[in-house]
Amino acid sequence: MAASNPANPKNEFDFVGEIHNQIVSEFITETEGQKLTNKEVLEKVESITLSNTDYSKHFGTEYYGLTEEQVDEGINDFSNEFENIISDLPISEESKAIFNELIGKTFEIENSQLSYEEYKDYVLQLEEKTFDNNALPEKEKDSILYTTSVARYSSYLWVGSKDDSTSKKHFGWVIAGDVAGGIIGGIFGGVGGAISGASGGSSLVHTINESK
Repeated sequence: MAASNPANPKNEFDFVGEIHNQIVSEFITETEGQKLTNKEVLEKVESITLSNTDYSKHFGTEYYGLTEEQVDEGINDFSNEFENIISDLPISEESKAIFNELIGKTFEIENSQLSYEEYKDYVLQLEEKTFDNNALPEKEKDSILYTTSVARYSSYLWVGSKDDSTSKKHFGWVIAGDVAGGIIGGIFGGVGGAISGASGGSSLVHTINESK
C-alpha cells in the first residue's frame, strides 16, 4: 500500500522537498549501473538540478553544491551521525540540538525502530514547534523548515512509496545523507542550497550503497 502524501502545505518551503525528489529520482534513473566517483556524482547532481524546470523557476542558474571537502567530512563523521559537522555550523545551540535530534530520528529508520508514518508524524510535529518558536533567529527557522521538507519527501521516496520501498538498501542511511546535505546546503546556500545539498547527499550515499 502506498504511503500517505509527504506534503505539508503549512510549510512555505514545501517545494524544497518536492523538487529534491524530482532531482534524486532522475539521478537514480540516469546513473543506474554506473560506477561514479564522488566528484562525478556532484557534477551529475548539478547538471540535473540546473536543468530541472521547477528549480529554474525559483533560482535560475543560481547553484550551491556540496564540495568534495564537505563530502569527505561527512563520510568521516557518518558513524557519529554528523554531530561534529553540526557542532561546527555557525548557528545557535538550540538549532544544533534540533538538527542533531532530527538526524538521530532519521537513523532510527535504518534499524526499523521507526516507520515512515511515525517519522513523518515526528517531522510534522517538529515543524509545528518551529512555526511557534519565536526565540530562534528567522534564518535558522527557515533552515530548519527547508530541512524538514527534505526529510518528509526523502523518507517518502526511499521508504514510503510502493514502488521503491522493497528495492532500496539502507533507507535510513540515504535519508540521513539527504538531511545532512540539506542542513549544510541550507545554512551556506539558502533555500536553493538546501535542495542541491540534500540532492547531493542523497545521491552520494545511494551511489556508495549501490556499489557494495
